[in-house]
Amino acid sequence: IQFALWSDVHSLVFAASFLAWFLYFLESKKFKLATIFFILSIICKEDIALLTFLISGILFIINRDKRLLIFSLLSIAYLFAIFFVYFPYMTHDGYRFQNQGGLLSSINPENMYNTPEKREVLWYSIMWYGFLPLLSPLYLIAAVGDLAHYFVLGSSYVTSAQGLFLHYRSTLSLLLVWPTIIAIARFRRLNKPYFALYILFAALIGQYILHLPLSYLSKSWF
Repeated sequence: IQFALWSDVHSLVFAASFLAWFLYFLESKKFKLATIFFILSIICKEDIALLTFLISGILFIINRDKRLLIFSLLSIAYLFAIFFVYFPYMTHDGYRFQNQGGLLSSINPENMYNTPEKREVLWYSIMWYGFLPLLSPLYLIAAVGDLAHYFVLGSSYVTSAQGLFLHYRSTLSLLLVWPTIIAIARFRRLNKPYFALYILFAALIGQYILHLPLSYLSKSWF
């Protein structure tokens, strides 16, 4: 998160904030407010509708509320309009982050972990939250989908979107906090004050290994 605005002020960072409120109001069943932040989220960046689709889809599976299904269907319609109408027919260069053969031309699950950068993202992202998101696999689907659309559908030539840093991981933080909270709420043994120290320790380890300024302390050349 602290590198989100390292290179520029990117719309994805704003989308992550709107998406957090969208998720909160869906969980709170305040659908009028959720609608406002749904619109704000998807207009921030072309691919955010994938995340609104996954979030509302997960909650629909759990709660069976048809209003959640409406958000999922609207997200799919928006994605179709953007990627199969707007980019191919209304822009000169098309969608520049897609694979050379097209957006859906190279769907290979191995692309989720086929480079050191991708494996680092998977390992450190889960480690940062003390591996707790793994205890809520259904809620983890949104985070996996977020990474998959960069790792699998994204072009191998745009590697900056497949690393740990810059703004591309902004939404991932939200989508990992969600299953972490669910795991703590679900398992009573995790609902202890001292367990917060474990989560804090995991976050500090990630901070020390990867991020400024603490990462300089571990570098011999500094």
